[in-house]
Amino acid sequence: MKPTRVSSKSRVAVVIGIDLAKDHCDVVGYGANNKICLIKCGCSYPKLMEMLANMPSAVVLMEACKGSMFRARAIANLGHDARLYYVSGTIYVFIKNEHQQTLQFLQNEYKSLQDMRINVGNQIHAGLEEFGYLARKSSVFIKNR
Repeated sequence: MKPTRVSSKSRVAVVIGIDLAKDHCDVVGYGANNKICLIKCGCSYPKLMEMLANMPSAVVLMEACKGSMFRARAIANLGHDARLYYVSGTIYVFIKNEHQQTLQFLQNEYKSLQDMRINVGNQIHAGLEEFGYLARKSSVFIKNR
């Protein structure tokens, strides 16, 4: 594939910033002279991937969020230097492979289920106390009643 020139003055983007949204993204590219040479607003993800596939290798920056790991891996597979960062500071985030991301997802879901179980138990205990049943903080007490 031929590299795509990204501005009317034929400058190539060396750093690309992508603002991710649910179904589209906004893209801005900077040339070697630190001037904006690419602006794409409301770009769909298939169009973004097509555009990046036709561009020379660049540093691609995205905010670390739920969908960013998948996007960063796909962009890195195109030969770009994909980097994720937190907006609160310039702290870069390691891009997880699919296995690492799956483990993190499962751990988060398990923790969420534990929290829900604890919350339901607390609600039941509070409800029982309203009727005068003083209960110890234990699911065994609830099961026995």
